[in-house]
Amino acid sequence: MKNHLLSLFNQTNKPLTVFLMLSSAALILTGLLIGVADNLPGILLLFTGIISMFFGLVHPWTNWKYYAWLAIISAGIIGMTILVMYILVRLNLERYISEGVVLEIFVVVPGIIVGVLGAIYWAVKGKKRNKMPAELQEMP
Repeated sequence: MKNHLLSLFNQTNKPLTVFLMLSSAALILTGLLIGVADNLPGILLLFTGIISMFFGLVHPWTNWKYYAWLAIISAGIIGMTILVMYILVRLNLERYISEGVVLEIFVVVPGIIVGVLGAIYWAVKGKKRNKMPAELQEMP
């Protein structure tokens, strides 16, 4: 994990990391200033900012399997949340379901989106790279 965090700020990744983190902060702050209570533009800005933050943290990954695991784990968190909500409803304990569930889903759904998009992108890019001649694969 330490190497991953340091790789975010090496010479090749630093400009993209800073851009994605600053854009995510701007989008999240703008969404919160506009308001997210029954306000579609504010919700979309916040959602886009969280997706940008995810990309800012995982953009050095070049293996599609890492992104696939991100999507699977995020989907598992949503599945567990739905299971807990179902159990609470069946036990007539609805009072324990709070806004935290909405915030959890609001953070986990972008994880699924980033995971699926990253897995597709790197899987396709890997197939194209394997079709290239060996002497061209060495070039950056």
